[in-house]
Amino acid sequence: MTSLNSVLKNLKKNNIYQLLIKNKLIKNKNLSIFHSRTRDNKNLKSFIDRVTNVIFLEKTKKEIYYINKKTKKNDAKYTKTYYGKFKTSALNDSQRRLNQFRNFIKNKIVLDFGCGNGDFLYKSQNILKKGIGIDLGLAVKKYSDNKKINFFKKINQIDDLDFKFDSIFLFHVFEHLVNPIEVLTQLQSKLKKNGNLIIEVPHANNLLLKKLKIKSFINFTLWSEHLILHTNKSLKCFLEKAGFKKNKIFFYQRYNLNNALGWLICNKPGGHIFYNKLSNKKEIDQYNAILIKNEYTDTIFSISKNQKQ
Repeated sequence: MTSLNSVLKNLKKNNIYQLLIKNKLIKNKNLSIFHSRTRDNKNLKSFIDRVTNVIFLEKTKKEIYYINKKTKKNDAKYTKTYYGKFKTSALNDSQRRLNQFRNFIKNKIVLDFGCGNGDFLYKSQNILKKGIGIDLGLAVKKYSDNKKINFFKKINQIDDLDFKFDSIFLFHVFEHLVNPIEVLTQLQSKLKKNGNLIIEVPHANNLLLKKLKIKSFINFTLWSEHLILHTNKSLKCFLEKAGFKKNKIFFYQRYNLNNALGWLICNKPGGHIFYNKLSNKKEIDQYNAILIKNEYTDTIFSISKNQKQ
């Protein structure tokens, strides 16, 4: 069996590892192998710091802001192979985010960094002043005729814009970035003074992942493109290193109690669909409240105010 020390030697070229070490978010003496695989790579290990609970992969790959066709095929094959065929659906996150962050959108100039198919901006079009989306995939052709919304592939393509943003959003993209602090610094330069940066990321202290340690859930959740799973401490640290001094961290549960029961009973995703009548709204709200109180949610998000001119 390969020793932990020999594995750690291979982390020298891992930029996420180097950032975590540099900022004292992990220590080698506190590290252990968290899991031996990800859902799309049976040989890719992940590590956890037993004190800070930050989880990160042993290798990083070129950062991406979207799920490409190849990844989608891998995900579909994995689900079929290990869990059988099942019907599920994505959460309506775009509408939820519109409602949740309405005050940061209404009559604002908004940037969605890692915008995917542009759905969040599209759903926000009636209340925002102007919207810009950045995504390497740029799978947004169906919105290209919208005069209030424009899309770009890379951040340097907006360098010549004659305005700055009131609000910048990163929804489940920050964990993909090889150079996260560098990207935050770039984004801060494009944010108005007193403008807001909102980041939403998967949480390392997820109840099913960290506390209950459901193996099928761990196999499914860990992904080669999620380079790090943050805690509130690590997310706040990265923000501070990028120059954001006013940072508020919040705990949020995206997947409900029925989804958790799907993993506990059936060891597969989609419980929020095929078990949708097991728990009523009151029970789901109570479940969410308990997770938030104990900081075991599947998601955390930050709201940071830019104090630089």
